[in-house]
Amino acid sequence: MSLKEMVLAVVFVVALSSALIAEEKPVEDIYKNYKPENFSTNDYWFPIGEELVFKALLGFIPVGEATSKIEWDELDGKKVLHIKYVARSNKVIASVYPINDIIDVYIDPVTFRTIKYEMKLKEGRHFKHEITTFDYDTMTGIAIRVDKDNRKEEFKFSPDARGLFTFMYYMRSRGYNIGAEETFNVVTDGKEYKLIVKPTKVETINAGHFGKIKAVRLDPKAEFNGIFITKGKIVAWVSEDPRHLLVRGQIELPFIADVKIVLDKVKGPGDDFWTDYNKKIAEQNEKSTQKKRAKRGRRM
Repeated sequence: MSLKEMVLAVVFVVALSSALIAEEKPVEDIYKNYKPENFSTNDYWFPIGEELVFKALLGFIPVGEATSKIEWDELDGKKVLHIKYVARSNKVIASVYPINDIIDVYIDPVTFRTIKYEMKLKEGRHFKHEITTFDYDTMTGIAIRVDKDNRKEEFKFSPDARGLFTFMYYMRSRGYNIGAEETFNVVTDGKEYKLIVKPTKVETINAGHFGKIKAVRLDPKAEFNGIFITKGKIVAWVSEDPRHLLVRGQIELPFIADVKIVLDKVKGPGDDFWTDYNKKIAEQNEKSTQKKRAKRGRRM
């Protein structure tokens, strides 16, 4: 597996492992009588304003961080959902292969389909700036390479296809069957890819500072340019609680250390054990700050 394939596989792990957990809830049926301006943070199967922070490790060595946040926004005068995904390498890997990716995704709040996404990817010496829009009447997408003199490419996509990061959130509304293999169509890089996912079993795993939790193990396979990655095995664990979050993703590579994706923080609305950890850290930091201020005051 090349380094480029490895980076793409990490992105697929983060997206795929949010899938196949919750009760089946057809989006179009739930929201067909709603107006976007009436939606609140609790009308979806995730809290709007939720921000997920992941650490990437090569073996036990931290190599980068990725964040994914969803919130309200406007696009062409219409209220939409906006996902911002940011991935950056740290100093350890930046000297070899620096990564600074920013992806903005705009979603129709009623159909939960991708309207548009924009990718600005800086990986190694390569830079890519692409804007992709979706026409669901003709099932045609247009990808514009801004960094290539606005070169335009059209592509067809399946009726059930969604942009990768839209898919990441949409799949949190679905059901799943242990042992049942499913195939999904997603769009990224101006192309449609097939993702095969098989939930294999429920395990109790150590989620770091979040403690031990029950999680569903997924064994996904990702197709790039018509070829399924088989050199590195991808495994992901998703929490069984109502959040249905990726807790850990792992890419087992031959001859080198495994690449791991670990959930580090859950920010934004919510009152559960995911956000309780952040509140405890904030309280500890505030107490520490007050002690330092008091200590400085005694010295004056």
